[in-house]
Amino acid sequence: MKLLRLLILSLFLSIFVFGQDTTTLSEPTNSENTTTQNNLAVEPNDMQAAGLVADQAIADWLKKETPNFMTMANKSPEEVCALLPDLVQSPPPPKGTTVNVADRRIVEGTEANTAKFAYPASLAGKNPQIVEVSLQKDEQGWQAEQVSVKIELPNSGFRNWLQSKIASWLFIAFSIFVFYSLAVPSFLRQWLGLAWANIKEHRRIVIATVSFLSSMFIIGVLTGMALPESCKGSIHTVLLHLVGSVGATEAYQSGSIPRAATITFYQNFGSVTLMVLYGSALLFGFPAYLISTLSFYIQGVPFGLLGGGNPLDMLVTLIVIVLELSAYFLVVAGGGIFLATLIRKGFKGFSEGINKLTLMLPVALVLLLIGAWFEAFMIIIR
Repeated sequence: MKLLRLLILSLFLSIFVFGQDTTTLSEPTNSENTTTQNNLAVEPNDMQAAGLVADQAIADWLKKETPNFMTMANKSPEEVCALLPDLVQSPPPPKGTTVNVADRRIVEGTEANTAKFAYPASLAGKNPQIVEVSLQKDEQGWQAEQVSVKIELPNSGFRNWLQSKIASWLFIAFSIFVFYSLAVPSFLRQWLGLAWANIKEHRRIVIATVSFLSSMFIIGVLTGMALPESCKGSIHTVLLHLVGSVGATEAYQSGSIPRAATITFYQNFGSVTLMVLYGSALLFGFPAYLISTLSFYIQGVPFGLLGGGNPLDMLVTLIVIVLELSAYFLVVAGGGIFLATLIRKGFKGFSEGINKLTLMLPVALVLLLIGAWFEAFMIIIR
């Protein structure tokens, strides 16, 4: 049981990014909070009541502290899982955060049973930020569902553009070009040939990397299988939050296969492969292994907890996993090849090591392109 608790705690390592000290709430400058309303479906008095609930949610949020690791270790798996959605959706604020509750503004409230308020805030001396509170109304009145700092994702404007029809058509054209290049003699086929020769030359590093990272993923799956049933709801909530944060939910709900494939490919190749794995592998390879070890273990947990279903669903999931993880593992292995080249040849082999690492990118691109179209097609048509 103790080991199981510690395994669950690893899920929280990427969440504990804020300070532990209690922060303070700015006192309102007026006797009553101000609320800006714009064509709301909610009655003014009801919206004022919602605003008071939002104010209290801000006060409670500012009192939150990052859970102490040893305290969490003494909790049961069920208790730890119950805390997970709140830590992801409403993580504790950084030390020194202040929020001006006197300047409450309505961001969203066009539906009778939902509302969202925004407050200007200062996070630990950083540039001014916006803290948002989302509320839902039930039989007992308004309830705060989420308190979070509004953070624009990197390239958020570009991500929004990827949802457009022109982006889908460009992605279709790009995909046709890649698949055509695979069918005829081309630079891409030559590049893939060099990559295959690189893999064969350093097959020990590649096999060791794939075996190790696959083992971490499998351990994550086994961890998920060992978690209690009560954790399913928490993990599912977290997954929906993470998927929605990158625009995937909107893309798949649109029913457009090209749009969904575009978003999937950008996230898997542009964000994960290029920015995270390739970027960290450029730092002499080792950081990519550190990031991947924890990342692939965590990614395996939901598959163990929420996996199953009919044979077709399991087959589709298996194909997607093999395509995507193979691409990721090979890029990480490229970092290992880069490091091995430096160790063997010193800094004279720096450019050679970079070239060998970069050779893994076309392989990852092809695998993730196939995976994006396959995943979008199978999910939407079913």
